[in-house]
Amino acid sequence: SDINSHDLKHWYFLGSFLFFYFNWQIFTVVGIIFGSSFPEIKDWGLEFAMSATFIGIVIPYLKSKPMIITAIASSTLVLILKDLPNNIGLIISSIIGISIGVLLELKLSTSKKK
Repeated sequence: SDINSHDLKHWYFLGSFLFFYFNWQIFTVVGIIFGSSFPEIKDWGLEFAMSATFIGIVIPYLKSKPMIITAIASSTLVLILKDLPNNIGLIISSIIGISIGVLLELKLSTSKKK
């Protein structure tokens, strides 16, 4: 029988499901056991969780100079503009950071064409 047969696909799905299920269960137990080692973590709130998630999403994309410069520029601007009302500093720094990234990518692509 061919390994790519439709008859065997349920085993693939069962195997991947079991891996993810047991991985979830193992790290839930790890959290229960070692979570008490960080008693002040409950005071960090969702702000920390959102920041940690965002960092985890962004870091893998920092592979080129324009991306790294964009992240540094946006991060610096957000710290400088953090006291503006209604979080408008976040929006301004995002727009400027994106603009810097686009301009750097355009400059890089035109210099490669020459």
